[in-house]
Amino acid sequence: MSASNTRDLRFDAIRGFALLLITIDHIEWFTGSNLLRDYTLHGLSFCDAAEVFVFISGIVCGIAYSRVLLKTGFWACQRKATRRAIQLYLANLLTLWAVFFLATILAEFGIVEKSHLHLRALIEFPLRMLPHVALQFYQPFAFDVLTLYCHLLLVLPIFLIGLVKRPTLTWIIVIGIYLFAQAFPAVNYPIYISRLEELSTRARPFNHFAWFMLFFMGSAFGYAYSQGRRFSIPNWMLATALTITVLIAEFNITGHAYANDPFFPWREDIMNQLQDLGLLSKPRLGAIRLLAFFSLIVIAVRLMPSSVSLSRHELSKALVGVGQNTLFLFCLSLVLVFATDIVFALLPESSWTVGGCHLAICGTLLAVGYYLFRVPAGKPEQNLTEDTSAGNDIDG
Repeated sequence: MSASNTRDLRFDAIRGFALLLITIDHIEWFTGSNLLRDYTLHGLSFCDAAEVFVFISGIVCGIAYSRVLLKTGFWACQRKATRRAIQLYLANLLTLWAVFFLATILAEFGIVEKSHLHLRALIEFPLRMLPHVALQFYQPFAFDVLTLYCHLLLVLPIFLIGLVKRPTLTWIIVIGIYLFAQAFPAVNYPIYISRLEELSTRARPFNHFAWFMLFFMGSAFGYAYSQGRRFSIPNWMLATALTITVLIAEFNITGHAYANDPFFPWREDIMNQLQDLGLLSKPRLGAIRLLAFFSLIVIAVRLMPSSVSLSRHELSKALVGVGQNTLFLFCLSLVLVFATDIVFALLPESSWTVGGCHLAICGTLLAVGYYLFRVPAGKPEQNLTEDTSAGNDIDG
C-alpha cells in the first residue's frame, strides 16, 4: 500500500461493499426470502460481511485516532472518541424513532410488523420502553451494530495508548477478554427481549467482549499503517487463504445443493457440532469464523486494485462513497429495509418483488454514495490527519 498521507480509497471501497452485503442480508432476513443469501458471504463462507465491516472500520479508526493521540495526547483522543460515540448514539435514536413512526403508520393501516423485528413492544408500550431505549437495551432488528460501535469507540483510546506504551500487555489483555467471552458467553451487554418482557445477555447478535478483539486488531493495523509500516502478502499465505476459502465455499455450496438429501446428513451434523462448540458462533466470533474471515482479508489485500485506479471508475467511486459515509447510509438502509413492508402490502411476495427491493435499496445507497463522493470534486484531497474518516462513517 502507498505510503502517502492521503486517504487510501481501498479501505472505503471494501467497507462500502461490506455495507451492501449487510443490506442484502438484512433484506433477505426481513422478507424471509432466500433469493441471494446463499450467494453472499453468509452463504458462501463461515463468516459474513459484519466481520469485514468491523475490521476495516477498526483500520480507519486506528489511522485517524492514533494520529490524534500522538499529536495532542490521550485526553484529546478520548474526548474526540466520546463526541463521536455520542453522535452514533443520537443517530441510533433518530433512526429508531424514524422506524417507530413508520411502523406506527403501517400498523394503523393494518400492516403489522414482523414478529422477529422486535418492534411490537415499542409500538404498544412506548413510554414503558423509553428507559430501555435510552440505555440501548431495546434493539430492533439490525440495530445492534450501532450499539456495538458506541462501546468500541469509548474504549478505543485506551487500547491505542496501551498499544503505544505497553503493546505486549495490551495484546494479552485483548486476547484474554476474547477468551473470556468464549468461556462465558452469557457475560454481555443486556438486550430487552420483547416476547419475554425481560433483559437477556445471551440474545444479542454480537457479544461485545468477543468483537472487541476484531475491531482492535483492525485498529492495530491502522496504527501501524499510519506510522508508515506496510505489509506484503507472500505467495504461500495467499495460496493457504485461497485453499481455505475454496474448501469452505465448496462445503457450503454442497450443503445448499443437497440440503434435503438424506444421503448428506453429515453436513448438518458437522455444523451442529461446530456451533455447539462455539467455533462457528457469530455472537462469540468463533475461531473458525475468524479463520474464514482472515483468509478473505488476505485475498482482498493481495488482489485489491490500487487506490488511484478506484478513483477512475464510476462504480468504484460509488462504492468508495458508500464506504466514506457509512453512518448516514447504514441508517438510511435500515429505514428503507423496514419500509419494504409497504411494498409487500401492495405486491405479492415473490422472487421478483424481493429482487426489486434489492435493486431499489442497494441502487439508492450506491447513487447517494456516488453523489457524496462527487460533491468535493475539484477540492484538494483531504488528509487523514484531519480525521475525515472518523467523522463521516459508522466505522463498525
